[in-house]
Amino acid sequence: MERRENFSYSIDAMNHIVAFNFTGSPSFDEWVSGISAVLRDRSFQSGYGFLSDRRGITDVPRTEYVRSVIDFLRGQCTAIGARRWAILVSDTASYGMARMAQQIGDDLPFPIEVFTDEAKARRWLSEGRDEELAVR
Repeated sequence: MERRENFSYSIDAMNHIVAFNFTGSPSFDEWVSGISAVLRDRSFQSGYGFLSDRRGITDVPRTEYVRSVIDFLRGQCTAIGARRWAILVSDTASYGMARMAQQIGDDLPFPIEVFTDEAKARRWLSEGRDEELAVR
């Protein structure tokens, strides 16, 4: 697990999940730094599901932040190689912004779903994984 000021990440190679845990009020640059760290991590492989746990966030992201994240994902989707992207939130405002990300990112090559329950998010990330990885 790598930890920085407003986020940490872990890579679960057995379940093919990259989990980000955000706290405080991470900037877009910090978010990009987290993705970049994952891409450099030797245990990361294309085809993983991503769990973005935003329950520790103190400020609801603004529209420009959400658009920047989706634009970045569009530009880096091949390098990231995500199968699915789950956003985990704990309040109504964050849920709404995550749904906005889902709508703005509907053209990405992987689906985005929003959850308030971590177990459900992890189950969704695992659904169909073995079949999808066998095709690759």
